[in-house]
Order: sequence, then structure tokens, then C-alpha cells
Amino acid sequence: MNRVARGNAYCVCTLPLACGSLVQNRSGGYGNPMEAWVIRDACQADRGGLRGLYGAAFAATYGPTLGQHVVAAMLADLDASGLRSMLPGKDERAAVVTLAGQVAGSAVAAERGRIAYLWGMYVHPAHQRVGVGTALLRHVAGWLSSSVTVEARVLASSPWAVAFYGRHGFREVGHEPFEAAPGCAAQAMVMAVSYAVLLERLGGR
Repeated sequence: MNRVARGNAYCVCTLPLACGSLVQNRSGGYGNPMEAWVIRDACQADRGGLRGLYGAAFAATYGPTLGQHVVAAMLADLDASGLRSMLPGKDERAAVVTLAGQVAGSAVAAERGRIAYLWGMYVHPAHQRVGVGTALLRHVAGWLSSSVTVEARVLASSPWAVAFYGRHGFREVGHEPFEAAPGCAAQAMVMAVSYAVLLERLGGR
């Protein structure tokens, strides 16, 4: 059972973004920094903002297929762990996207041997379809070695997440059990892409 890689919320447009930089806001301009998207490494101080993000993203991502009672159990489990699986630990790095200081997206990755594992990739439902997911993926790619294969585990019943990864070169390579919450089993699709293909789909660094 895998209780760490918990699927992904999605978005669909490409938008260049570098660590600590501004990206286009929803009106298409760059404007004041407090009105623009910023991406940076996550830290312990983001715990509260991440919890708000997960509450909204879990409800939108898992509620329709697993039920809101499962979402409540997932959040309770996450709270009990102190968000440990979603914050950087010994060999993980995590990123957040913020708008006006509020966390609107997240991603976590760990490079272990020839595999880079990607999880915790969520975008707040209010901010999807403006390129935040692609920006997070580009940011994470900047952490990785060029020889790795990147793997993500996606809820098999989430066609939007499957489509998002597919657009960035990920292909289905298997399935495995996915423990959404204690006592709630589902099926996860394992999707993978080589670093070279991912970088090509992202338009290079």
C-alpha cells in the first residue's frame, strides 16, 4: 500500500516560472508582486497554508470518486502526521506556489537512485487552468539529475490528472494499491517519463 503518493490535482496551460520569480497573473499581466504568482521551496512555516490547500484540493480531486467521508479521513490522517509526508524531509524537496502570500499549489519530489518520485502535486481548485501545475513541474525538473526517470502515482479514476501528466510525456507503466486513508483502498496508476522527454515537453529550462 502506498500512503505517500496521493494522486494529483491538475491544470492545463503552460507558463514559464523560475524559483522566486513572478508569473502572469490571471488578467495576463505581471503587475505588483503581491498580485502575481511566486514559486519557491516549501518550509515548515507553510504548514497552515498547505493544510488549507489540501482541504480544498482533496475535496475536489477525491470527493467525486471516493466520497467526502474518505476525504475527511484522509485529512484527519494527514493532520495526525503533522503533514509529514508533504513537507521536505531527509531526501525530499518540496515547492509551493503562492498568490498574495497564500499557498495555491504544491509539489514534493525525491530522487532515489535512478528514479525521481513525484507526489503531493496539487493546485487549489480556484486557481486551476492557468499554468500553475506546469510551472510546478518545471520547477521540480530543475532539481533533478538528467539521467533519472520521473514517476508519479495518480488515482486511476482521475482522468484530469492522467491527462495532465500525459501532456507532459508521462506514460502508464503499471498499477498498484493506493491506501487513500486507513481502511480505504483504491487503485493508483503508475506513470513515468524520462528526464529528457519531460524537459522537451516543458520547453527546456
